[in-house]
Amino acid sequence: KKEKNTLSDLKKFPSKHPTRQNISISTSNKIRVATNKQICVQCVKQGKIWSNNRCMEPHDYECINLDDSCAATLEQCVTVGCRSPEDVFNNPKNGSYECSKCCENVSVHYPERTDHMCFIKSDSDGSTIKPATHYSYTTIKKGKCEENLLHCPECASCTLYNEEQILEFVAERHKIECSVDYEICLGMEIDGKLLDACIAPFSCACYCSRALDYSEKCTHLKKQIFQGM
Repeated sequence: KKEKNTLSDLKKFPSKHPTRQNISISTSNKIRVATNKQICVQCVKQGKIWSNNRCMEPHDYECINLDDSCAATLEQCVTVGCRSPEDVFNNPKNGSYECSKCCENVSVHYPERTDHMCFIKSDSDGSTIKPATHYSYTTIKKGKCEENLLHCPECASCTLYNEEQILEFVAERHKIECSVDYEICLGMEIDGKLLDACIAPFSCACYCSRALDYSEKCTHLKKQIFQGM
C-alpha cells in the first residue's frame, strides 16, 4: 500500500488504546509524526507557554487565570482538553462544550511536504446510545480539525482512562523479569524490535512498547511508568 493512499484513507475503527500505531504510517527516519500535545511539551521544556496552539514567551503571555487553552507545565500540556466523554471542555473565548466527542490535530512531516489529519475521538460508533467512560472509536479526516469541524473540543493527550491503565500497568511490573529503562526501550523501538511485541504480553518488549505509549500520552507520569524497570 502506498503512503499516499494510506494517509488519504478516511476510516473509522474501534480501538481500546487509540495510538499512532493504529494507522499504517511509514516508520522511516525521514518521516516525523507530531501532535499539538507533543509540540506543547517541547514548548514548555524551553520555559515558554503554550496557548491557543502557539508557543509564546513567558513575558508576552502568562497563564494567570489557567483555563483549558493554556499550558505552562508538562502536566498541563497533556491534560488540557477533554479527558473523558463525560468531561466538559471550557474555553473562555468559545464557551463550554460537552466531551462526548473531541478532536486532535496530527501532522505527518515528509522531506517534501507536510500532511495534516484530524483525529475525531468518540465514545461509540453511533450504534448505541449508552455512554462510555473512555474514547473507544476514532475517525480520521484529511486536513486540520479546524478545517473540518467548527465546534469540536480539543482532546487531552492523557485521559482519565489512560491514568487508570497506567496504575494497572505499574501494578503488573512484578510479572516481568527484566531491567530496562526509557533509553533502552526507545532504542528497541528505533531498531524495530517492538513490532507486535505484545504477542507475548509479559515480555520485556511488550512492557517497553506499552511504557513508551503511556509515557508519550502522559508525559508528566514518565518517572512513575519507568521507575523500577
